[in-house]
Amino acid sequence: MHRRRLALLLAVATSLTALIAPTEAGAETTRESVVACSVVGTGLKPSGEIITTGYKCFDNDRAALDHAASIQRSLDPSKARAVAGPTVTYWDGNTPGSGHRLYVFYTCGSGYLNFDGFAIGGGPATWRNRASSVNTTCSYVSFYYSPNLIGSHVNRTNGQSLVGTGLNNNSASSGIAYG
Repeated sequence: MHRRRLALLLAVATSLTALIAPTEAGAETTRESVVACSVVGTGLKPSGEIITTGYKCFDNDRAALDHAASIQRSLDPSKARAVAGPTVTYWDGNTPGSGHRLYVFYTCGSGYLNFDGFAIGGGPATWRNRASSVNTTCSYVSFYYSPNLIGSHVNRTNGQSLVGTGLNNNSASSGIAYG
């Protein structure tokens, strides 16, 4: 009887610790506290969708950027597409610099992301129908109404908003079909 209680208490304590344990930069992250998420692209699927690793959300930008840099350092250099900083930053505010952000570390060129695959702080919300503006070091980024680069789309350059395009908070994929 005592062993069962001890085992149950230990299991509950372990579960609670996992739920509230600080993230890498000491930042406890819940859906409400998420400020920035980051992901690293490592290659392309045959469809052109970017293969990603290390997606994680944080309560501050520095932790998100440091996490992505750490992921890049851990990758096999022959397979990694390391870049010095994020090539694209998606914002859910109407102007770059406002709202939550998703930093994408990937080389400019072809490829796309489906936003459904990126939950915000454990979900269920994702980046689908959330992006409102973009910063990029590439010449442009395309936003599409449906996943897999299907449907109406609009191209945006660095610092541009999606307001007035019909795709503001209404895009399911983004083509890093950067020119």
